[in-house]
Amino acid sequence: WSRWRSAPVDGYRDESHWLDDTISCRQVGDVVSRVLAFTADAVNRDALKQAVWYYVAAHVDVDVQMSVAVPVSGLQLLAYLRFVTERGAYSLNTWKALSTEEQLRLLIEEIGVDTSVPAHFEHLTSVRDRFASNAPPRDALGVVIKMRNVVTHPTREQPGHFSVYQWAEVGMLARYWLCLSLLNTVGYQGQVAEILQAQPRWPGQLRLVPWASDR
Repeated sequence: WSRWRSAPVDGYRDESHWLDDTISCRQVGDVVSRVLAFTADAVNRDALKQAVWYYVAAHVDVDVQMSVAVPVSGLQLLAYLRFVTERGAYSLNTWKALSTEEQLRLLIEEIGVDTSVPAHFEHLTSVRDRFASNAPPRDALGVVIKMRNVVTHPTREQPGHFSVYQWAEVGMLARYWLCLSLLNTVGYQGQVAEILQAQPRWPGQLRLVPWASDR
């Protein structure tokens, strides 16, 4: 009965978005080997280290509002590493001309992350619907950026604009996307814990990472 009555929130002692007890040894071994290979390059090492700092900080060092803003910064860093540093697809000036949402969307869409608002995230759904009352509908990424802007570009009228439950749900998505982006950056192709579902998951509920789902 407790499983069906629990809210879809991150457990206090279970902050991992990818580890699962049933396969954690295999997951860790795979990721560590890929991280070692990826960070043999000094530029990659510095970028990944900073991105991991953002991920850790978003879980333990910030309040609920900043748990949205901090992962967005980590995602920006990984997007810049991929599209400017590694590929040279954008010059520094053309990259700066993109909005934060455009930068993140390049990365999020490439790795196959679903940007729809989860149907059971009722508080986040209410935010999306409120935004849609006077502007074109936004997907979850658009809502994340909009709420993040309230934190990073505050005005006197805005601090209480959203409830703690709305901040919590949007933070869960932002942190999860950063986790997936970190795994994608180092080339992980395996399974991760099946999280953010309507009911709390059991150990052993797994899914392939989005970019490997067509294998």
